[in-house]
Amino acid sequence: MPRYGRRLTLALAAIILIGGAPPAGAETVRFKLDFSPVGYHAMFYSGVSRGVYKQHGLDVEIIPGTGSHAAVLDIVGGKVEFAFADTSTLALAAMNSGVREVKVVGMVLETTPYSILYLKNKGIAKPSDLNGRTMANFQGSGVGRLFRAFARINNVDFASVKEILSAPPTYLNPLVVGQADFAPTTVNQLPNLRDPARQAGNELAEFRFVDYGMNMFGAALVASASTIAQRPDVVRRFVRATLESVHWSARNPEAAVDELLKTNPQLKKPRALAELRSILAVSVPRGATAANPLHLGWIDPAKMARTVDLVREAYGLSQSVDPATLFTNESVARP
Repeated sequence: MPRYGRRLTLALAAIILIGGAPPAGAETVRFKLDFSPVGYHAMFYSGVSRGVYKQHGLDVEIIPGTGSHAAVLDIVGGKVEFAFADTSTLALAAMNSGVREVKVVGMVLETTPYSILYLKNKGIAKPSDLNGRTMANFQGSGVGRLFRAFARINNVDFASVKEILSAPPTYLNPLVVGQADFAPTTVNQLPNLRDPARQAGNELAEFRFVDYGMNMFGAALVASASTIAQRPDVVRRFVRATLESVHWSARNPEAAVDELLKTNPQLKKPRALAELRSILAVSVPRGATAANPLHLGWIDPAKMARTVDLVREAYGLSQSVDPATLFTNESVARP
């Protein structure tokens, strides 16, 4: 063999050994997140860094997000093949904007992580104590809008609630310092805000939506109807690889965060680990115990219908959508 040929062969072998190139025939897919990377995204980044996607013949590019709505629109526009988006946002897009070509192909957060953070030291002990209180919120907040349904179910007069609106990155600050009494948010915020609130003389606690009549789906893997129809094998492999990574992360959360930090060194491990563990505990309760990773992705039709109903109520919509058109269970397995 000519010398240059041997050098080329050795170079290619070295690239494959260090994982620098996808396996022969690997298909490249783009995966859009709901937001910029935080702790719970370790479930996905660990799938890339540990080679889980490559084992399934996929070269996955993870793209940071700017919200679930934007992720759904990127699916519609063909900018990405897959996205991680809140199911309630997808239901809203279907009912309010006529988006009917995007479907859930695998559930990840089988229970919504939405919650109400509140100040115990303000005399709040049950949801009805929120009557007449001040809520910290931001314009366009999805969970803030869903609070309307939470209020009705839990005997809170929404009209009596006062509101402090801030920019999204800082909207919880009025709650932490005691200017607001409660705020709609997600469960991964409590572990990180508890100490700052104590330093300000406040004690934070939460009402998790799932414990107070709001048992709905959280964020899921979504794809377009055309991708599902034209590339069914890619969809199946992507869903399987992702759920295998979720399954592993639920059993190895600290190791998963270590994998996340390899490509996101700007994140702090204690905070990222607290975020991941809180999301796993509430929204992926069977993550560490499921006999088959594909069981984690199953979409229960009745729960999807409940999710649609709650979104419809929260946004005051007259139109609805058939819940069965929002998902497919073809790539997952019934528990």
